[in-house]
Amino acid sequence: QNLLNRRFLLPKYLLFHFAGRDKINLYSTACSDGSEAYTLAIALMEKLPFASCNKFFPIIANDIDSEVISRAKSGRINIDDSDSYYADNLGINLNNYFVNKKAPLKIADDMVENKIAGIYSYEPIPELKNAVEFKQSDILTELGKIEDKGNSVVLCRNVMPYLNDAYINRVVKTESDVLKDGSFFVIGDYDSLKNMDERLLKNGFYRPLIENRNLFQKGNQKELTDRLLSGYLI
Repeated sequence: QNLLNRRFLLPKYLLFHFAGRDKINLYSTACSDGSEAYTLAIALMEKLPFASCNKFFPIIANDIDSEVISRAKSGRINIDDSDSYYADNLGINLNNYFVNKKAPLKIADDMVENKIAGIYSYEPIPELKNAVEFKQSDILTELGKIEDKGNSVVLCRNVMPYLNDAYINRVVKTESDVLKDGSFFVIGDYDSLKNMDERLLKNGFYRPLIENRNLFQKGNQKELTDRLLSGYLI
């Protein structure tokens, strides 16, 4: 739910930031069952004309867990009543994006396994399904494949506390090496347990948005200063 709320703020900013770009590369690393990637795709579809959305798709979503990727590739996803309620409050009708209600998918160790009612699996409509490409892979492997030209957004949210410090340092170093000025790295609230903000700020990233402290941009703060002077803030 928190993810949807924050992602809903990004499309307008991304369109402004990447104005003039024909292609924007979106990556959802450690994507689990695909909820994050679908959420971002829906936010883009809600906020932008479909022709503008095309340059953001497909979102490349990867996870090292073969089971969750198998579920993501199944063409179905679990949605519970609280997800629908929260989306409704944001003015998003999930019935416009998901159809064919059935019994929930079984995913080992998934938190929804602890819930009894209100969970069903749904099929994304073709436009949404085609907006995401799933693959089984680890974080570093996928980061190393990125061919960035300052036109990428990498989501790597709420996974760092499960990784050791050596691996985290390699992730940050790889991101710093691979991403060019103007591209983004997005973390989650939970990642503060591993001081991800400090690690990123020390490796060539800064926060371009006051309202979203989990969004980090590669480069310097000149753009932020320019936008403050011109009165443009999201």
